[in-house]
Amino acid sequence: MGRQDKGRTVMCVGGDKGQTRFMSGVEQVCNVGSGFIIAMCVWRFFVVPYLGVSPALSDNFKVTCVFTVVSITRGYIWRRIFNRGVR
Repeated sequence: MGRQDKGRTVMCVGGDKGQTRFMSGVEQVCNVGSGFIIAMCVWRFFVVPYLGVSPALSDNFKVTCVFTVVSITRGYIWRRIFNRGVR
């Protein structure tokens, strides 16, 4: 169900080359990292003024970091599940 790529097994789905586990992780970090920046900007410049609240920037950062770690982990797990394919 997989092919060898420099000593690593790469899972294949429907003849596609697939991704290594490492590259799945890199993809998720890039995806969620850009989401982190966008979320911080949207929160700070749109949501906070709309709601009329004034949390400290450090509080925003801490909460966003927790959700970012959860998002990276969730995305990595789903990617590995779908790369594995249906057996």
